[in-house]
Amino acid sequence: MRYAYVVSGSIGIIYHSGSNYITPDGTRYGSTNWKNSDWRLQNNLYEIDEGITHDSLFYINGTKILSWNEDRKLVVGETKRTDRTVDDIKESLLNQSLSYMQSCLTSTQWHLDRKVVESDYTIPSDVVTYRKAVYAKYDSYVININKKTSHAGLLAMMISFDKDGKQSGELWDYPVYGEVS
Repeated sequence: MRYAYVVSGSIGIIYHSGSNYITPDGTRYGSTNWKNSDWRLQNNLYEIDEGITHDSLFYINGTKILSWNEDRKLVVGETKRTDRTVDDIKESLLNQSLSYMQSCLTSTQWHLDRKVVESDYTIPSDVVTYRKAVYAKYDSYVININKKTSHAGLLAMMISFDKDGKQSGELWDYPVYGEVS
């Protein structure tokens, strides 16, 4: 947790709880005092609401700007952001899709390795079905990512859930081995 020294609405030094505190008159306090809200108020130390950090897949996070909120008696942080380009986002999504696909296939890779070493080994049909489903899902992601032409279109592909638990988006909902038929 971070705190700011605030006097007359002006933000001064930033402190981390767990660090020692030295008042402007030179009085030293140990790190345990941060838990005492009365002590913090007496010393003009106010909690910092860090705000949100934007998803680095879609945005470039800039400098965090701190401002004093008199009504809330809180220092509020706001991170400025810049949208990443559509091409940058596509490249990242394609790389992550490939990585997730490879991760999904890892658990069944030994069957293929064994087939190479033992030509008479038969790969179980459920493994073949699963791997085909993973490849098909990956291919659909690549096609759909490449079709998108806007930041909003790419953002809409990400899996999210509303307050009722309803899912929207599609990335990266790969099949699970043993659940594919």
